Amino acid sequence: MEAQASLQRLTRREHEALQLLVRGYRNEAIAEQLFISAATARTHISNILVKLGVHSQLEAVALAARFLNSDRRTALPVDDARLSRLMVPRLRVCDRPS
Repeated sequence: MEAQASLQRLTRREHEALQLLVRGYRNEAIAEQLFISAATARTHISNILVKLGVHSQLEAVALAARFLNSDRRTALPVDDARLSRLMVPRLRVCDRPS
């Protein structure tokens, strides 16, 4: 599968950043979680987009979500309570405008 081959070209850190993107983390939270600067996080994400051949973080997440769930080699413990303020807000059904 081409998508799996693309994912295998990612470095370990890019793979970790992609996992956090899949979980809904923003660039700042990725930097904090991986103990890197925001600029380095942006660089990792930019490299991910190029290597996966996609144009947006959303495309990268959609492509990766299918494969990362079955690959636990680099699963990260995430302190969701500490970083919840930096996550992308998610709408619940009751939050949708009428």
